[in-house]
Amino acid sequence: MPWVARFRDRDPLLSGWLDGADYLEGKGALAVVRMGRGRVVLFGFRPQYRAQSIATYPLLFNALRRSTEARAE
Repeated sequence: MPWVARFRDRDPLLSGWLDGADYLEGKGALAVVRMGRGRVVLFGFRPQYRAQSIATYPLLFNALRRSTEARAE
């Protein structure tokens, strides 16, 4: 799978709280895959969650914005 981002190999929590951190270590956090004639953006976290950093919002908004663009070949 073409991972765009991964969780850190150890101690993925930088601040706040995290339940099940050992399950996330080194796993994929964000991927883009082809499906039919388009693409699907897969988030391994909730970019719209109220407690997330504002730095995750561009990931969500860019996925929405680019979903309507024609695919260049």
